Amino acid sequence: MFKGLMKYHFTVLSRDYLNVLFGLALPFVMLFALSQQIPEAELSAFLESHFVVWLFISGMVLTFFGVAWGHIHTRKTRFLRRLRMTPVTAKDFLLTGFTACLPILATMAIALLAVMNLQMGKDLSGRNWLSFGLTLLIGFVMCYLMSMFMANVVPNAKMSESLMYIGFFGLIGLLQFQQIFPENVRQILDYLPNFSALEMMMTAWTGGNIFVGGALYITLAWIIVFGLLTVKFFKYE
Repeated sequence: MFKGLMKYHFTVLSRDYLNVLFGLALPFVMLFALSQQIPEAELSAFLESHFVVWLFISGMVLTFFGVAWGHIHTRKTRFLRRLRMTPVTAKDFLLTGFTACLPILATMAIALLAVMNLQMGKDLSGRNWLSFGLTLLIGFVMCYLMSMFMANVVPNAKMSESLMYIGFFGLIGLLQFQQIFPENVRQILDYLPNFSALEMMMTAWTGGNIFVGGALYITLAWIIVFGLLTVKFFKYE
């Protein structure tokens, strides 16, 4: 059963290959476009502060417009109705869907690090790769479950597409324009899933202790919330 579900998810991702390729290419587009405007002396600090953001946004593209978008399409075509006649549960479906994305995420992260190091001379020594890999995985789980929740919570599959756009661009917009909000509002924003996941990943990337501060625990709490809600609202059509 696991093998069959994995094959299904790879097939769905391959049908939305343009979205997947866009997610893979996006961090490199931002890397080359923005780095050309940065003086060489400041390039290392620029890459240090922007790498995690690029990787996180690219992961959101992959989950929102790759996996979750494909799920909405299969809901619209009523293909998933066939799974009702099998022992497959919502948990099985979600677990295999996430597992199918991991090779894409790993390829994207490794390739971006390689370009930064080999072509732009970014020093990557002294990193706690175990800590960073763990936070990358946790952040990606959160993005995956959040996107799948949005893909399932609305009864009408067509409306789910609109919700996907609103959710994605709303979260990206908050990241982009957070500085325009008053200080008390920015303190509230820290508890949103995109902000907590980014802070957690940035802490690991810069060598901090991820167990100090609340970012890790807030992100884990969001994973539990989105996981429970996604299983509850999971739809086969």
